[in-house]
Amino acid sequence: MKVLLTGCAGFIGSKTTQLLLAEDHEVVGVDSLNTAYDVRLKEWRLSQLTGQPSFSFHHVDISDQASAAELFRTSLPIDAVINLAARAANLVLSFTPMTSARVISALRINSTA
Repeated sequence: MKVLLTGCAGFIGSKTTQLLLAEDHEVVGVDSLNTAYDVRLKEWRLSQLTGQPSFSFHHVDISDQASAAELFRTSLPIDAVINLAARAANLVLSFTPMTSARVISALRINSTA
């Protein structure tokens, strides 16, 4: 199965990616590598995933609808989407409901493409 997984450089996203790869799924990993916390930690998690033949990484901010649309277009066909993209809300309070709405809208629009 081919899975598009957002937030793949986060703690939960990276562990979920590892589990999917261990079960022989193909994972299209997406992360904006935002600065909600130390990017070096996210880069270290990605280094544990890169080089695996069934994993590809895309540095994309899915709240940008045009970028999300291009990502879906170039990654099709996709069997499932797991959206684990989020900011560490207790560290960064600038993640607004409007940003959440843009992310959800981009995922909905592109998942039907």
